[in-house]
Amino acid sequence: MKKLLLIIAPVILVVAGGGYWYFTRAPSLGGTEQVRSFIVKRQDLRQTVSLTGIVQATNKADLSFDRGGKVTKVFLDVGSAVKTGGTLVTLANSDLLAAISQAEANIAFEEARLAELKRGPRPEDLEIAQVKVENAKVALEEARRNLASTLIDAFTKSDDAIRNGLDGMISNPSSQPTIAINSGDSQLKTQIERSRIVVEAVLKKWSLDVHAIDASGDLVASSSAAEANLSQVRSLLQSGAMFLDSATPSSAIDQYKIAIGTGRANVELARGNIAVAREKVANLQSSITLAEAEELKIKSGYSAQEISAQTALLQRAQASLQNARVNLSKTVLSAPFDGIIIRQDVKVGESVNPSQNVVTLSGAHLQVKVNIPESDIAKVSLGNKAGITLDAYGSAAEFPATLIQIEPGETIIEGVATYKSILQFVTDDPRVKSGMTANIEVISAEKLNVLVVPRRGLVKRGGGYLVRVLKAGVALERPVEIGITGGDSLVEITNGLKEGEVIQIP
Repeated sequence: MKKLLLIIAPVILVVAGGGYWYFTRAPSLGGTEQVRSFIVKRQDLRQTVSLTGIVQATNKADLSFDRGGKVTKVFLDVGSAVKTGGTLVTLANSDLLAAISQAEANIAFEEARLAELKRGPRPEDLEIAQVKVENAKVALEEARRNLASTLIDAFTKSDDAIRNGLDGMISNPSSQPTIAINSGDSQLKTQIERSRIVVEAVLKKWSLDVHAIDASGDLVASSSAAEANLSQVRSLLQSGAMFLDSATPSSAIDQYKIAIGTGRANVELARGNIAVAREKVANLQSSITLAEAEELKIKSGYSAQEISAQTALLQRAQASLQNARVNLSKTVLSAPFDGIIIRQDVKVGESVNPSQNVVTLSGAHLQVKVNIPESDIAKVSLGNKAGITLDAYGSAAEFPATLIQIEPGETIIEGVATYKSILQFVTDDPRVKSGMTANIEVISAEKLNVLVVPRRGLVKRGGGYLVRVLKAGVALERPVEIGITGGDSLVEITNGLKEGEVIQIP
């Protein structure tokens, strides 16, 4: 047994030594030349692309107000984190809050009115409308009686103004009027005497008309006739007053002036009373027309056009509220995305102008922007994993990332076509800062347990590759098919070699 062990042990050592040819030199058969060799083996292989880029925020924005105003509150300081929609700064807005309250009240009113129209008239609404019609009719009758009395009173005042006023200076006024005053304007005197005969006829006919006046009759015609009669009486009294002014003053003349003046005042009063009474009758007639129309509307209900019109009014009120809210929103500066405040340019009490930069917001999430050369672009694809190291922390700290964007259009840098790309960090790490230099290893391919050989062991010939396999000290050329190349210069062999075979390394 001991002799057997002594024989086997040297053999084992020789075989083991022969297997240790990986990148070692062994004597050739001739003993004058040494070669390098490699034992084909299996291992995991990872193909990477090395790049350099800059860390940047996913978003960055200079924020400003759409309207000017005075700053009332600054909610966050520089360095503070904020979520999307978080309030940053507000402006004075009490007037806008009041506008919103007014708009809301208008909406409530228009909504109530629309609901009323859709509901239709209530029995009590019809009763009220009918009462309005009746009240207007009663008031009209009273107004007509008052107008009739006013017309009678106008005759009385006019008749009195002539007979007890003007006729004081006239003898035989009804049949052959003659002014019993020797002085004064003779032309006016003649005119008055002639007009007195005409007015006498007017007064007689007017007296007959007055006795025929009825509150239910044609008061419009009676009013027009009375106003015409008053004009003639008024004109005659005015002429009498002018004549007395031209006559020689005396106590009698003064008495005549007083009498005529009183008559003229009463005639003017009568004219005014008729105008007021006629207007009141006309207004009440209009009121009855409106009240009757309202009563008819309530009986028949509200039309589709009225409901549509009210709906439009409600929509207009709602639009006003929306506009008020939009104006209010312009006094609140909010974060458009999650981020960090990196600049704050205002203080409470300061006035800001529209479009003035107020806050600069940087995205909370960071990414790396890189330009991938044309020579490497075919090796990478979206979704590739990557390891990133930062100059600030050295190679000991690696941050995982993913390739999320490759622009299809090229960017020429120093005459070389490159493609702008973005890598997203897998997790947010507070150590990573915007602006840092990133060293990137993109894992473009990864295979497990594949046959590998050093790249130097491959010989390119024609359109393919071959290796020199060592057997019994003889190098035999054999074509092979290759796959990916790892970062350690090992190449995947997909066909042509077996595990454990030895190849020559030049």
